Amino acid sequence: MSGASDDGTPAVIVVAGPERMETAASPAPTHADVGILVDVANRRILAGMPELIRSTFTQLMYLDGRYATHFEKFDDRKTDFGNRVVTWKVKWDAR
Repeated sequence: MSGASDDGTPAVIVVAGPERMETAASPAPTHADVGILVDVANRRILAGMPELIRSTFTQLMYLDGRYATHFEKFDDRKTDFGNRVVTWKVKWDAR
């Protein structure tokens, strides 16, 4: 095998545990364009751009708002074509 490597360090690893999220950023990643999210509760991982892995979108859609303090799920349904549509509302009085 030439030129390909299976090892390296991603820019960020986010571990979504049962009660909180922990983020570890690498000071010198070998793969600066890769982030990893480990969803411990659902036994799955997501790889993507670090900005996506850390985003509110990912927290709401992939982790179903598990840690959201400023958002509340308003509606969650499937369309006639099987697409999922989720609506969130901002909790303006959240502290």
